[in-house]
Amino acid sequence: MIELNGIAKSYGDRTVLRDLTLRVPNGSVVWLSGESGSGKSTVLGLAALLIHPDRGTVLLDGQEYDIRRGRAEARSARGVRVGFMPQSPLLLGELTAVQNVMLAGIQNDRRAARRLLSEVGLKHMVDTRGNLLSGGQQHRVSLARALMNAPANLVVDEPTASLDDENARAVGRLLAAQAEAGRAVLVASHDARVGPFVTDRICLADGAFR
Repeated sequence: MIELNGIAKSYGDRTVLRDLTLRVPNGSVVWLSGESGSGKSTVLGLAALLIHPDRGTVLLDGQEYDIRRGRAEARSARGVRVGFMPQSPLLLGELTAVQNVMLAGIQNDRRAARRLLSEVGLKHMVDTRGNLLSGGQQHRVSLARALMNAPANLVVDEPTASLDDENARAVGRLLAAQAEAGRAVLVASHDARVGPFVTDRICLADGAFR
């Protein structure tokens, strides 16, 4: 479960989030929508333990994480308590798909990486270099990488951006499958094509939910 309670966040004189509370239960896909600049990326960064709030608490599965007081604890939780799938796959082009997934692993577990690639439909592409994969295939590798340490929670940024309809649906189904497996999934997207695969939608505007 992902919980943000009473969150406030500013950058300089600009207030991005104000007294924001969010709950993403296990087994759900929550779609975070809103215009560019509304604060979606900040919410994702908080949930993925990449940034800290000015005020409020961030909890994963009931445990509070404060990056300022416990940087090592938050660092160790990334990838284990929460997996993060960025908007851009950020693969290393000279490495194979399986090697890219293994980079995220606490242990150098090739078997686990191959299994995850099979689960995302890339069983026959495990030894293909990242720069030879299509955009949709790279997004699937990125999802497998986010799941490498079996996190209970998943945070995803614009997973269908620049994908064709077929690949967008495939990625949507994969995210829904993660919720069905019991994970809490938080997705930020401008793309209405994610709609059929979510359990709830919330809209962010001017630093608060509308």
